[in-house]
Amino acid sequence: MIYHGNETPKNHNKSPIPSQNNQAGASSQHPPPPPPSYENYRDYPQPQHQPYLHPRPHVVSVDSALLYPQNEYRQSPGRRFLRAFLVAGLIWLLLTAFFQSLHLMVRRSRHGGWLDSWDYSIPPQVNLDTCVQGAKWTEVPNPVPGEYYRLAAETSFELPLSSETLFLLSRGDRLGGAVKVKTSNDQAKDTALVNVLIRYRLPIVAERTKACLVNKGNNENGVGLFAPVYHGGSPGTEYQVSFEITVTLPEHAASNPLDIKNFETDVHNSRHDFADLGAKVLFETITVKGTNGRIETKSLTARRGYIQTTNGGIAGKFSTNETLRLVTSNGRITADVNLECESTEVRPKLQASTTNGRIDSNINLISKLGGGQGGAFDVSTTTTNSQLDVKFPKSPVDSTLDFTASTTNSRARVTLNPAYEGTFDLRTSSFTKLNIDRYQGEDPAGKNRKRLVTYTQERKNQAKGYVSWDPENAHRGSVVVSTTNSALYARI
Repeated sequence: MIYHGNETPKNHNKSPIPSQNNQAGASSQHPPPPPPSYENYRDYPQPQHQPYLHPRPHVVSVDSALLYPQNEYRQSPGRRFLRAFLVAGLIWLLLTAFFQSLHLMVRRSRHGGWLDSWDYSIPPQVNLDTCVQGAKWTEVPNPVPGEYYRLAAETSFELPLSSETLFLLSRGDRLGGAVKVKTSNDQAKDTALVNVLIRYRLPIVAERTKACLVNKGNNENGVGLFAPVYHGGSPGTEYQVSFEITVTLPEHAASNPLDIKNFETDVHNSRHDFADLGAKVLFETITVKGTNGRIETKSLTARRGYIQTTNGGIAGKFSTNETLRLVTSNGRITADVNLECESTEVRPKLQASTTNGRIDSNINLISKLGGGQGGAFDVSTTTTNSQLDVKFPKSPVDSTLDFTASTTNSRARVTLNPAYEGTFDLRTSSFTKLNIDRYQGEDPAGKNRKRLVTYTQERKNQAKGYVSWDPENAHRGSVVVSTTNSALYARI
């Protein structure tokens, strides 16, 4: 049967819902009606489609400058990298401080009471005599106001000048300061006065720091300053000891200088200052050894001088007739040196050596042989990564000089005295230039001779040859100067 319009179909086969008892039977007696045929689907009412009620989107043109303002600050990639680098560096510093603190806590936990576990570092060859410690120190009532060190104390010792060796020694954690050497008319003629001043913050420091008369046998006498060496590690800065050791020698006239057989210092983390001793005191041998501090002299005369430090400069006036050695690292050498030749059997020698520090030196070659002529001298100046400037203001006629100078990655400048005669070898790297200035002055011997300069090899960066006033002296001395990656200037 087909229905049209809004007619409601009636189910003529409609019957009540069967119960559970007769459900099976009912399903067999009344099968479900078949579905309508596909061909008649159009006769069924179709759903009515409602019109789309939402309006269509309205597109509006907007200037891009309104969305992205041109004056808005935008960081460059380099600035962003720098910011990231600084942040990373700050994090690294914080982590380093954290782990150092953690390491210190672990160390302290392993060494319970480690500040009370300490000893003195005294070289085995050194013997202690009288010591000043604790209450034996003389307190200085008025330390310098406003200084980091609130407390100060001092003591004094006398050393016989007849000693084979006079020496100063310091050892200990958190110990550093200065050594001063001077002369005085008030000092007894047969002794040297050694005054020891210490500055500190905590009273316990004076209790644990001691100054002693010491000796090494064989008439070797000195003063030693000793601070604790802590077994668990170095303590904080509140345990720091700053010292000043002043050695006062008797005043002598230049015509009769004080003769000291051997003078030695071995003080760590300290500087040295020598007064104008050159004409007043003659050191047969002097050995000055410091670390992390400069060494300065107004004038110093020694037959054999060994001056050594680290991380500090060496400066001053020196005189020797045998050997002078100036050695440092990471420090500048500024020295005026007199090399005096008094015998044909002894060649005065100078060695000036540093690293990462400039060398500026005026070297006077002086002959005390007959007529002030002749003599033989050896000079060596060496540095790295810094400039080298060596001059020879004075030189005897007919003298012999063997001179070597070298640096790296910086300029080298050498000015020879007109009296020099011998070979020369000047070299620099292939990327830089060699500059040679030939002396055009008068004959230093007053003989009106012409200065002869002969090149055996000449390139842009290397020159070899010899220079002389007399052809017979063309190979008397030797000069070798070298540098790398920088210019070389030589006046011959």
